[in-house]
Amino acid sequence: MDGTVRERQDLQQLWLFTRSTQGLKVVYLDDFHFDADLSTDYLQLGQDGSLAVIQADDANYSSFFVFQITPTGEIQNQLVDYYVSGFVNHATQEIATIFEYSYPHHYLEMAVYKWRFEGDGLEKRMIGFDFPGSQDQAERLIFQDRNFPQAILYINEFLLLAPPELKAEDYPEWYRPYMSYLLALAYEMSGHADQACDAYFALWQDYPANIFGLAAEHRLVAVKR
Repeated sequence: MDGTVRERQDLQQLWLFTRSTQGLKVVYLDDFHFDADLSTDYLQLGQDGSLAVIQADDANYSSFFVFQITPTGEIQNQLVDYYVSGFVNHATQEIATIFEYSYPHHYLEMAVYKWRFEGDGLEKRMIGFDFPGSQDQAERLIFQDRNFPQAILYINEFLLLAPPELKAEDYPEWYRPYMSYLLALAYEMSGHADQACDAYFALWQDYPANIFGLAAEHRLVAVKR
């Protein structure tokens, strides 16, 4: 297998072509609008071939496809789902996905897929996490109850126990920078200027291009005064 893969997009059809020593293999993916944007990435699976990860984005949704391609060019579908975003982690040989629910309440479903080398297919690991609930609780403690000591305890525990944030293109890091900003704000509003400065500075250093990192830079100047 020489790894040559081509995507062809017609007005309503998307096909995956793979060339191997046994000839050309083709698989039909799904229906897409003609203006869908495509991206392809690969995970190498040793003697088992590779995984082709294809994401197609149009104006309505993103579709995320994973295909096993064997050294003989056989193509097997491993995953068909509709995700807002997904990416390949080549360091861990994993595929991370994010799906956003908006009804009945806002929720992000985060999952990681890893190849089972001793078997076929992908192993799915859910990253269960209710960020909207945690965000609401932190905001309630600070802005409604004005219980700053409890907010500090709650946010510090959150930052310790919350799962790593998936770094996907469509989802800039959000909940850790935001909760870190709320932590610094709670320190500031409780009169602990030194702790507030340290928290703002750490946030600015860790996320210099993030909106909350930039906000922390401005708050840092205000607290120092």
